[in-house]
Amino acid sequence: MTRPEASQTNDWTGRIIFACPRIPELGGGGTSTEALSRAMIQRGVDVSHVTLNPGIRPSAVPTLTVFEMGDAHRTPAFRGARGARSRAVGAVTALRKRIDRRRGLRRLRSFVEALEPHDVVVFTNLLPKIVLDASGYRRTENSPIFIGQHHSTFLGKGSEWERGPKMRHFDDVDLFLALTDADADLFRTVVKARCGSVPNIAPPMDRSRSRPAPHVVALARYEHEKRLDLMIEAFAAATRHAYQDWQLHLYGEGSLRSQLEEQIRRLKVEDRVRLMGRTDDVEEVLGTASLHLMTSEFEGFPMSVLEASAMGLPTLAFDCSPGLRALVSDDSGVLVDPDDPAAFSIELERLIADGGLRARLGNGALAVAATFSGDAVVDRWFDHIKDCVRRRRDAGNPEMGTGAGS
Repeated sequence: MTRPEASQTNDWTGRIIFACPRIPELGGGGTSTEALSRAMIQRGVDVSHVTLNPGIRPSAVPTLTVFEMGDAHRTPAFRGARGARSRAVGAVTALRKRIDRRRGLRRLRSFVEALEPHDVVVFTNLLPKIVLDASGYRRTENSPIFIGQHHSTFLGKGSEWERGPKMRHFDDVDLFLALTDADADLFRTVVKARCGSVPNIAPPMDRSRSRPAPHVVALARYEHEKRLDLMIEAFAAATRHAYQDWQLHLYGEGSLRSQLEEQIRRLKVEDRVRLMGRTDDVEEVLGTASLHLMTSEFEGFPMSVLEASAMGLPTLAFDCSPGLRALVSDDSGVLVDPDDPAAFSIELERLIADGGLRARLGNGALAVAATFSGDAVVDRWFDHIKDCVRRRRDAGNPEMGTGAGS
């Protein structure tokens, strides 16, 4: 691959490789990594991806897939096996999984061993680092720069396993990055590596596609932590006696679809609440909405809020993380107590009723999104990378002297 000109990246001339559990994917972590990759490529950086499991669609970025069998590794080969035929099929599957795992570990180890000292590997999740360590790879003074990331809030319920003993896999990275300074302070209690922060990036959005309608939207997986049942209840209550022309559109997919469908029938709001499924056109979805909702139990630095803000769309959400508070203020949206669903419904009705308020908050959301523009966030990444390069060079690594920032 051709390296970028030094002037394009503030004198750092390495490659950057994002190692992910899965990319492309639907979740915010994958979405933010794709947005950051595009912004870095525009700045002349040589970017590639490593994905443990095959992505949900082809990627525009060069991508190494570690385990070709993907999610098959998460399912026991003999689950539900009855009879000789099923056991035989299970035995074949188990053998294929072992072979795929061995090949994948060798593939990943060889890939990282071929990198140069001023290249950067960003582990966007703890899992890819665990897999690399399992491959037998061990760092040397000529290894690439390693940066670990965490794409959720430290106190989120989905983060417990990454606050425990497994975090030792990040002890040897050059830098660990949380999404906010507040989360970085908390991660310093469980990570031996230096800790810092860098937010997600606001993707460029085409506001000319904006055609607001009486729609409230959410972009979220149909899973427990998103608490979409509370969102549906709140919308039903807020529009029970008025605003019958308003609709709630839920974009996503997940294991709770049938339960949400049953709830919608029980509340008799089938004509106003719709499960839209997955979307590949976020601009179209947000461009036809008047308000964005989030009822998550925990979030990091949610991409859906950034995307909504970039379209001039205010957000109503439960106050569940420092990252969310960095994106939603009294000037750009509304946050309510996570333990007060009734307050969420009251605020939703107030926002539906007041178009002027929505417009004012939408303008504030646009201003927030501008502070997380591609150039601003990429510059912060360059600062972190150059600091890692300086530290490696000051520690006596002769390979870090040429082409590195100072």
